This record gives sequence, structure tokens and C-alpha cells, in this order.
Amino acid sequence: MQDPDSARAWQTRVPKKVKFFAWLLHRERLNTRGYIYQRNICTLVESFCEHCKDTPETPEHIFKDCPIARNVWESIGVSVQPGLYKQPWLLGHELPLPLSVALDVMLVILWQLWKARNALIFDHKHSNTRDVLQRVTDDLKSWSCRYKSLEPPLLCWREHLLSLL
Repeated sequence: MQDPDSARAWQTRVPKKVKFFAWLLHRERLNTRGYIYQRNICTLVESFCEHCKDTPETPEHIFKDCPIARNVWESIGVSVQPGLYKQPWLLGHELPLPLSVALDVMLVILWQLWKARNALIFDHKHSNTRDVLQRVTDDLKSWSCRYKSLEPPLLCWREHLLSLL
């Protein structure tokens, strides 16, 4: 039987790669260093966050506790409680912005946090809050053709995020 919460991401208008990422995140199957360590593929030291150096890299850390994630969420005004990153449909409701595309925007933010993590590990490129938010707004602009009937709400979110840069 399919978990109805797992299906939420598939109902959004984000690209399939983001939907698949969200599904993996919800199912706790992202190949984080902590997950790889649990499978005995790397050492404990190799399982630490590339940014923090002394904290195990878990999804909770990447998407909530790592300074880059914490700063992104704080700058947007979203409070991420423990485990809530796995339920992005519950994020962003405290903001005075349209809820019709809130899940899509939260998925793009999580996606860009994941990509920032990967860029640091694989390309040794550091990202800050501004970089992540800029890439989120760039994605929202690039993917706006997917939101013809929801263009005004998407534009509200994009303008809000741009105002934070």
C-alpha cells in the first residue's frame, strides 16, 4: 500500500528529478554520508558534514541544523521543527503567501539545499544563504511555464524570496 504522504510531491508541478528527490527524502533514502556510514560503506569520520566537519551528516542536519539550512529557513521566516523537512507540505504556512504553491516552493528550497551540499562535497564550492535563495528564485523563474494557471501565486513567492537577497 502506498503511503499517501509520499504521493504529495508527485502531485506538484516541479520537475520529476525534484519529485524523486522529495520521495527519497520522505522515505529516508537519500544517500547522505550518515546513511552510507550505516551501510558500512564509509568510516565514522567520513560520515561527518563537509561544512561542519564534526557533525554526522544526516537529513536532519542537512535540511534543518546545518548553518546554511538554518540561515536559509530563518531568512525566509519558516520554522522547521525536527523531522518536518520530511513533510514539506507543512512548511511555509506561517508566511502571508499563497498556499497553492507553497509545497512546490518548499521542495525547490530543499532541492537547492541538497544541491549546495553536493556542490560542496563534489566540486568544493561553498554556498551561502544568498546563493541558495538566488538559485531557488532562478529555478522558480525557469520552471514558471509549469505554473500557467498558478502564475500569480508563484510570482508572489518569487518576489518575496527576491526581496530577501
